[in-house]
Amino acid sequence: MPKKRESPYLDGLIDKYIKRAKGFYPGLEFGSRFSLYSGDEPRHCKLEFSLKSKNLINTEYHVKRKYDVIHYTSSLQNVIEILNSGLFRLSNLIALNDPQELRFIINNLKMDFNKKQIEKYKSHFFCGSFCRVLNKKKPDEFPMWRLYGDDGFGAAIIFEIVNYEKDWSNFLISKVQYGDAKSVSRYNEFMDFHNLFQKENNQPLQSGDLPYALTALMALHKNKIWEYEKEIRILTYNEYDHLYTLKSNEPHICEVKHSVLKNGKKYSFVELPLLGSKEFRRISKIINEASSNYLNNRFPIIKVKEVILGYRIEDTVVSNVEDIVAYVSNSFGYQINIRKSHLSEHMH
Repeated sequence: MPKKRESPYLDGLIDKYIKRAKGFYPGLEFGSRFSLYSGDEPRHCKLEFSLKSKNLINTEYHVKRKYDVIHYTSSLQNVIEILNSGLFRLSNLIALNDPQELRFIINNLKMDFNKKQIEKYKSHFFCGSFCRVLNKKKPDEFPMWRLYGDDGFGAAIIFEIVNYEKDWSNFLISKVQYGDAKSVSRYNEFMDFHNLFQKENNQPLQSGDLPYALTALMALHKNKIWEYEKEIRILTYNEYDHLYTLKSNEPHICEVKHSVLKNGKKYSFVELPLLGSKEFRRISKIINEASSNYLNNRFPIIKVKEVILGYRIEDTVVSNVEDIVAYVSNSFGYQINIRKSHLSEHMH
């Protein structure tokens, strides 16, 4: 049973582990530790680092400057639903469209992950996928429409991430790494250290588990064939049991919800409130009334900047969508622009 009493023996080991881990990932911050007893003094513990974007400073994952980001959807109705609900969904990795999610990096790691561990990671990490906007005049790209925008019949939203990401709690933003990048070598070197530390010190970390702030990095790697996506991911972690009971007692901005995919497989998701939405105003009121330093500014605040309609959407549809976007703009309290993809001029 976990206890909070400490021991000089375990304290020294964990301090050593943290110091060495920060040699690979300098931004890591201690999060929590629960000692496990099998005798008079603890010899094992469950260690966690805080899950923050700050973890990624001075690594290849770090988003060094603020980008607008674009999210493609397969239908115009999906975009309208996001606007009407005022919520943006982060689904767990089970729901992502790549069946090989995590497989690339696992195949390149020096650690033996079993099927149960992989399913656990895919269940408890939640992801929002975007692409970096590198050209504001032409923010959308043809290959992405082909893959994620129903070949131009879908729509996309450009978001601005308003608040400074190092202040987020249990969220991080990262650039996805592709192929045999330097970050893979860094992760392999860390795993060499981790495995040797566990072996030489009689497995002081519970069941050989890796802290989830480091397993999060597994969700930030893809095969090199996807490099053109220039993907940005927002990740969060919510652990729950088979009855969907959350393990953490800390306040949760986003409620974890559960559903099934078209193939009948269970998946889970959380929803970030969009800036200005009814849910955002409700949460902001609670935070202000509670004067909660814990919750304030601790989650990503995302603002809708622009809606882009796919290049195959008929011009007669545009005015109808403009009316809806104008209504949402008025509700949110700020201007949301709308236009057709710049590619439409090349498709006639």
